[in-house]
Amino acid sequence: MIEINLLPGSGKKPRNRSGAGINFAGVASGFASKVSDPLLLSAVASVVVAAVVIGGMFWHQRAQTSRLNESLQKAEQDSINYSGVIREQRAVDFAR
Repeated sequence: MIEINLLPGSGKKPRNRSGAGINFAGVASGFASKVSDPLLLSAVASVVVAAVVIGGMFWHQRAQTSRLNESLQKAEQDSINYSGVIREQRAVDFAR
């Protein structure tokens, strides 16, 4: 007589040989099998892409602001240094 086990999960399960790692391919395929609406998937992907783009723009603007502030400080310091030279030059020109 042939016996067929119809109870799920009672068989021997394969062990994960990669240690304590996560099987990302299995997670992605499991997620893809649960999502049947392609519009939902594209909406989620759009949100992720938008977040990455906004983060990149924020990082770029912050770096540019820092660079411009350093340039402004250098220009102000040069202005302070050369104001004395200009004042002396005008005094010499006025005395002639």
